[in-house]
Amino acid sequence: MSMESPNFPIDVTFDILSRLPTKTLIQFRLASKPWLSLIQSPHFIRLKSIAKPITEDNFVLVYYESADYTKQYYSICSVREGKTLIEHKKFEFPFKSLYGYVRIVGSSNGLVCLFDTNFFSYIGTLILWNVIVGKFIVLPDSHATHRFSDTFSHMVVGFGFVLGKNDFKVVQILYDCYSDDIPEVLVYSMEADLWRKVDAVVPGFMPNRWSISASGDSLSLFFHINNRWEAWSMKEYGVAESWMKEFTIAETQISMPLNFMDNGDVLLVMESGKLVSCDPENQQMKDLGICGLPTSFCMVSYTSGLILLDRGDKVLK
Repeated sequence: MSMESPNFPIDVTFDILSRLPTKTLIQFRLASKPWLSLIQSPHFIRLKSIAKPITEDNFVLVYYESADYTKQYYSICSVREGKTLIEHKKFEFPFKSLYGYVRIVGSSNGLVCLFDTNFFSYIGTLILWNVIVGKFIVLPDSHATHRFSDTFSHMVVGFGFVLGKNDFKVVQILYDCYSDDIPEVLVYSMEADLWRKVDAVVPGFMPNRWSISASGDSLSLFFHINNRWEAWSMKEYGVAESWMKEFTIAETQISMPLNFMDNGDVLLVMESGKLVSCDPENQQMKDLGICGLPTSFCMVSYTSGLILLDRGDKVLK
């Protein structure tokens, strides 16, 4: 059988291939050298990162540690018909901490941002990792080129993709909750591969008993008050007046909420370490079969992509 490409215009071929699942494209690289060259080209990888897929994959990445602190895991899960969380694959986390704790900052367009730190200083390592491709890059040290103030109380790290600039960004914010000093902000550009200091108005620091999550265009806020968890959602993104209280969960054995599901259920981590889904109306809970250290759980939405296919280091298995 001939493996030659159909005689389509190159822009049509690019558009069709960019909408195929990432795993399919990785397999297509083995079909022929022309396919390999096309799929690994920087232009195609960028196009894939912004193209709308033919089929929408509704995946999440769940990270957690074993109860005895000895192992770290991540599970790739899907939300089937908006009703239940299905765990497809579970792996041991491939990165070992140098500073004390590796946590997931966020996920966007196929990349997962990780931060290895000890929580008590701004010293740490930032990593961008493509789970499907199995490659990663270590970001340059922001403190090698920019001096932060000597005193601070908290550091917040964020990650996202800027569609208009076709660029991944990492943001570091240093707060000093004990002074009126303006927080310091550094922004990393993957395209330029450098950090720059910016003047920006940033939100106030959120305490530990608050939890915020985003899914698509929806922003949700959970906070703990008087032995109960309240859930709020922003009905119109960016409009403070559109915040509305959704429900209250009075169960005392909840460690923390993780996120809403499409059917209105909320994912909760119990103090026992079990991950459950809860129907807010009748307060009924369903064990999802995932269990770990309660305080270690983190969940981010996940969409596969080809970023880092043409660069980066291989993850050792």
